[in-house]
Amino acid sequence: MKKSSIAFTSIGVDHAIEHVNRSMKVMGGIRGITQKPGALSRFFLIAPELARLSQEAEAVAGCSEEGCLKHHNLTPAAVHHQEQRIMQLKQYISDNNPLQVDGTDLMNFSTKCMLPVKTTEDMTL
Repeated sequence: MKKSSIAFTSIGVDHAIEHVNRSMKVMGGIRGITQKPGALSRFFLIAPELARLSQEAEAVAGCSEEGCLKHHNLTPAAVHHQEQRIMQLKQYISDNNPLQVDGTDLMNFSTKCMLPVKTTEDMTL
């Protein structure tokens, strides 16, 4: 489901329903009215309308997210931060090459455990 015009920002339908539920919540939640069926039903009848009015007020005030035209990870600051992380990763890999093997013994790549000599001989025949 797409909630905005920003590319690659679709979410699942169940996640979208959670967004609607979140928009209907108010400060303090529904505490105190859960034991009163009349108050609870009135809250659930009016909550979607209050959420809609709140969104309209945000749009009029100019503080809604509808003005965003690109994904937040594409901002210059986020791209710069990502490029720094990539450089750090490249530096780490060049300093600690995980593919470098010392000797001729076989080892488990992920655990770095050496295989027994007999197993190595059987596998390299």
